[in-house]
Amino acid sequence: MKELTLRELQLFSLEILKEIHAFCEERGIRYTVAYGTLIGALRHKGFIPWDDDIDIVMPRTDYERFVREFRSDWLKVAVPGEDSYQPLARVYDTCHTAAFCKYGWKTGERGGVWVDVFPLDFVSDDPEEFDRDAEECRTEYNKLVHMRKALATFSDLSHLSGGKKLWQRWARALAKRLKYSKADIMAQNNKLLGMMRKYPVGATGHVSQLGVRRWVYRDHYPADILDETMLMPFEDTEVRVPKDYHTFMIPQYPDYMTIPPVEKRVQHTGSKFFWKDK
Repeated sequence: MKELTLRELQLFSLEILKEIHAFCEERGIRYTVAYGTLIGALRHKGFIPWDDDIDIVMPRTDYERFVREFRSDWLKVAVPGEDSYQPLARVYDTCHTAAFCKYGWKTGERGGVWVDVFPLDFVSDDPEEFDRDAEECRTEYNKLVHMRKALATFSDLSHLSGGKKLWQRWARALAKRLKYSKADIMAQNNKLLGMMRKYPVGATGHVSQLGVRRWVYRDHYPADILDETMLMPFEDTEVRVPKDYHTFMIPQYPDYMTIPPVEKRVQHTGSKFFWKDK
């Protein structure tokens, strides 16, 4: 197998996004590109040159519809708590590519290139209570990531570069397998999924993305933040962005229009992607 170049990975991910976009437009499902993908749309009219993935978010009700209804001839949705050991949906290629990951994330056959789909859940209107809830979710997410190392296979690790020799990395993975079963990992994931849905849909006036919190940021949005979106150029197509994208961006990326220094222009998936037939 031949590894995808960064540009091949970007363009293949874009094809997945195009199919998601077309489906959402047809069904009236609200979504927006988010995180580095939204920065790319706003600042570069496409990918950040060094970015290696695509992220989108959906309000909880639209997210549930999407996970339930999405169909494709070449894509699948990994569902949290069912065939995915993570708190977000992932639309992934099943035909053309193969992904090798340090942090295992799904059951069944090996997936390929993906696009991550995050739900926006209702959260407390009280900023201090929201901060406490968000920090609890961050703690549980970090535990989950630690446990997911037990899901990495020898094939995964042999395709990844790292500071340690392969036998050392495999020994560490085996040690985690002795400590954590797949049931333990799924239970941890389901615990986090329950915490994300502490407040029922419509119960408060604010929403946030609680599932994946690698760092502390204050994304405490008005509940209607995605009620109005607009199309924006992205590479050779258009994607949905929040109409009030500035309010959406500021809590996480106060200087989102500023290009970072060279040392911070890094990829972050921690995975390798290969063509199946090349």
